[in-house]
Order: sequence, then C-alpha cells, then structure tokens
Amino acid sequence: MLLASVATTALSTAQGGQVIRYKPHASLDVFSVTGAVTRQYAGGVDAPPLRAAQLTGTLLLRTEPSGEQWVVTGVCRELSGNDGTQPLDDAALRRARLGKWLATVGGGCRYTWNDEPAVPSALNALLWPIPWRPLDAPNGVKIGDAIEQRFELPLQAFLEDDPIGDQPITIRYVFRGESYLSKEATWLFDIQADEEIRRPVRHPEREGLTLVGTVKASGSVRVRRADGRLDYARFTLDVRLTLEGEGLPFGVFSSATAVATAEYQRKAPDGG
Repeated sequence: MLLASVATTALSTAQGGQVIRYKPHASLDVFSVTGAVTRQYAGGVDAPPLRAAQLTGTLLLRTEPSGEQWVVTGVCRELSGNDGTQPLDDAALRRARLGKWLATVGGGCRYTWNDEPAVPSALNALLWPIPWRPLDAPNGVKIGDAIEQRFELPLQAFLEDDPIGDQPITIRYVFRGESYLSKEATWLFDIQADEEIRRPVRHPEREGLTLVGTVKASGSVRVRRADGRLDYARFTLDVRLTLEGEGLPFGVFSSATAVATAEYQRKAPDGG
C-alpha cells in the first residue's frame, strides 16, 4: 500500500528565489520525539471509546541511495509512554514503534512492517513523514511560496475496523525565509493542511457508505541550509472522520477523531 504521492511541486519558479536542495549523500540524523495522541473511535464492538497517550522516543532518519533515487527511512528505536496515569502496555508500544516509513526525495512515502506494506497505528502518527519528509525546490522559492506534497492518509489507523483504504491530502510547506533559532543556518517552513472530505467508499460490511470529514495539519520545520536535512520540527495533526449511510442510527456507521502533536529535536550531528 503506497502511502504518499508521486510528486513534489514548488509553486514558485521565479528567478531570485532561494533554492532548497536535499543533498544526495548518505547521512544519519537522530531525533528525540515527544508528543501525545488522543483518539476516539465508535463502531467496533471491541474498540475502547477513548484512548490517550503521551509518548517519548528516538527517531532515526537515514538517507541512502536506492537505485537512481534517494530515500529517507524513518525508524523508531526507542519509545515509552503512558495514558496519563499508567504506562502503556508493551503491545501498544510495539505496534506504535515497529515498522518503518520510507520517503523518496521528490517522490512518495510508504509504510512497511517486516518489509511488507502495512497499516500503521494511530499512535504511530507522531512518526509519520509529515514534519520530516525531505523538501526539495530546485527552481527556488520566495517567502510565502510553498512546496506542495501529497500524502495518502491511512484511514484505517483511525477507523480501525473499517478497511476503506487511504485518503489523499495535500500538505503545504510555506517558505518563511531564514531562521535564527538553530545553531546551524536553517530555512524555516510552516506546515499547512486543511481539507474537507466527502466521497463514497466501498466497505465489506455495508454498501452505500459516504466518508465525511476534515483533516488539518499545522506546525513548522527548520531544515539545514547546507544539506536540506531536518534540524527541528513541531506539528499538530487533527483528523475527524465519519462513515455515513441511510437506514443507520443517526445516519452514522462509524466515526473517529484523533489529534496528534509532536516535537522533534535533533540529538546528534550527521553520522555519515
């Protein structure tokens, strides 16, 4: 299952803009990640109605060649968390930590488990390649311009018992110029996404369902001017989804809401 699109588009090609390049060389960056996920699902008889988690972990971002392309692989090596009062059980942490995301420079993203396509858990949303996806604008961008990237939102991460595929959303990385908040010279981008969803879906248990919802993302990223690697990020993802249909109580088959927030701090210099 491909979980991101095929294109990265710079909206500005005007001369005089800043060229943003994700340099093609092997590298390893390590980040501490802290955040929280709150999610609610109504539909599955075995699904708890409300779940919350506060998480702390370590994410490795490795850049290496794959054929003629360059790929950034995100792997979580350490993860701990609690629900506000009690530590999360090992099964939940394992489901959130294992697997890996692969983001191709200038291309798409996908999630795998044991090198096979898979559906990530909602807790894994802190690690999704929304803040760390490689940004590349060889034609240049000016302040206020954006790099647009498409992301295939894995709906089943939220609508847990409803295998209805993915939802393409557009994430905009709006260029804000130089940042002076890092030790190294960096570029600053704002993360923006605000999409409304209304489309028919195919569901194995019921015909005639319509997916209705909103997806919003906000935050900022700082990337190193020298090589385009991530230096710092923070983001919030807000997802609200409903499967609607005729002849159902209140017209609803199932529904889900989730809010994920995270902050990324680079822990180590480039490991080569």
